This record gives sequence, C-alpha cells and structure tokens, in this order.
Amino acid sequence: VQKAVKKSARREQLQREEMEQRRLKTVLELQYLLDQLGEDSVRQDLKRPDESGSPLITDADLASFDEFYKLVGPDRNCDVRLTDQYEEASQHLWSLLEGREKPVAGTTCRYFCSLFQKVHTVTPTKTKWRSGPWRLRYPQIRHYFTHQ
Repeated sequence: VQKAVKKSARREQLQREEMEQRRLKTVLELQYLLDQLGEDSVRQDLKRPDESGSPLITDADLASFDEFYKLVGPDRNCDVRLTDQYEEASQHLWSLLEGREKPVAGTTCRYFCSLFQKVHTVTPTKTKWRSGPWRLRYPQIRHYFTHQ
C-alpha cells in the first residue's frame, strides 16, 4: 500500500512539473510573439485578410499588444527596484495564463489569451519568421504551438 501511495505521489509531482513546464513554454512563446510584433512585416502579415475577408488581428489588437508588451517587459527604471518591476510584469503574465477577466492594456487578460491562441493558428509565408518557431504558410497559419 505504501508503495502505491509513493507511486501516486510521484505521478502527481510529474504532472505538476509538466504543467509548470507548459506554462513556462507558453510565456516564452508569448514573449517571442510580442518581440516579433515589433517588425512591420509581421504586423502587416497578421493584418492581411483571410479567405473570409477579415484580418487575423486588427490595428486595435496590435495597439493592445503594444501596451501589454510594455507591461510585461518594462524598461529599467532606476527609481523602482527591479524585483518590484518584474513582480508586476509576472502578475500580468500569470493573469494571462489563467485567462482571467482582469483589465489590462485597454482589454482583459482573457481577451489577450484568446487573441494569443488565435495568432498561433495562422502563419504568413515568405517572411523572415522562418528562423523562429513559426511555420509560415500564407494566407492561413497552421496550428504550430500545440499544448498536448
């Protein structure tokens, strides 16, 4: 019986570690996306209409992403402790991972979560994203970031 309890506890620990690793991977993917959105060609690709005629993301979405970028990657302010700056940034990222209705950057973390997932479902081709973890295929982006 004690062996089964230990085995079960170990399995639960492994599951928690896998979930934490997936969350960390998601944060890294989000940071990559936010960095890529600094490039005009990427922004234009994401605003290009799909078969239905509607863009993947709008100018308003891009503006919200820009604001969110400033919140989760703050410029160094010597008047504020670095740990305090990153504490606030980590709270925003955690709220996004949780998909909370917390207001942020003119929208909510839940909206950013859905928008982030939406952007992962499409990938424009013929861009320099090929060097990154994006599989680019225009006009539709295939789901590449899968969380099994």
